[in-house]
Amino acid sequence: MMMQTMKLNIDGMTCQGCVRSVKQALQSLKGVDNVAVDLAQGTAVIDYQENTVNQQQCIEAIENAGFDVIPD
Repeated sequence: MMMQTMKLNIDGMTCQGCVRSVKQALQSLKGVDNVAVDLAQGTAVIDYQENTVNQQQCIEAIENAGFDVIPD
């Protein structure tokens, strides 16, 4: 299985509760192995299996949790 890493910029996180929400939303996706959310940087670094989950699914999970993903 091919592991990939993506970094997403997230707008709207203001506290550790937000960080938890983003982390849980991403970890609920099949194929996501590891998630590191940085409140100060406003980013999420996601290790995932590219044959199981894709970037768009990760973005939708974050948006469904109530946050915005900012394109690079």
